[in-house]
Amino acid sequence: ACSSGLVESASRSIRDAIDELAASGDGRVMVGILTYAADLHYYPLRGKSGTPTMCVVTDTADPFLPQPDDLLVNLSDNKELVMGLLDALPAMHGAGNTDAQPNQRDLQCAFGPAMQAAFLTASHVGGKVCTFVSNMPSVGAGKVTPRDQAGAYGTDKEHLPRCPGDSWYKKMAAEFSRTQMGVDLYCCPSHGASVDVASLS
Repeated sequence: ACSSGLVESASRSIRDAIDELAASGDGRVMVGILTYAADLHYYPLRGKSGTPTMCVVTDTADPFLPQPDDLLVNLSDNKELVMGLLDALPAMHGAGNTDAQPNQRDLQCAFGPAMQAAFLTASHVGGKVCTFVSNMPSVGAGKVTPRDQAGAYGTDKEHLPRCPGDSWYKKMAAEFSRTQMGVDLYCCPSHGASVDVASLS
């Protein structure tokens, strides 16, 4: 995601959207930011330091919130820290460093645990979750295995890869809906990568 420019583009787009939300003058807007690879990366957004920090949670089997009160914050009270984090995210995750070889853990995708963490963070208030995924979820809950089989084309099994491979995301969607949360899914696979949209949507 970093080498393709996704982190930088997503950060810039979210920053523009937050600028518009802040300009609307609605003091109720709350913001939280979470990133993931093989681990979950939380960003406490409350405090006077002005420097973004990252809490890494490696337990994707049972996600938890390391600082629950600081992960979802009022935008008008913490705009400077939120914007600073969005500016710093690409560099924090190695975007633009073409010489660095990616760590194997950075190539893994804990999308399901990240969805669980987003639910834990915002389910008490509801709202919208914008998600970006660039490869097949491969770690923790919601793990998806590649299902595209060239031998199935032209047979009565051709439709199977276009159906959800697992009901985990459907159950998670029902939980989001129950707490008045919507999810926008942006699939941005790198060249040659695949994302099982049928299962994720």
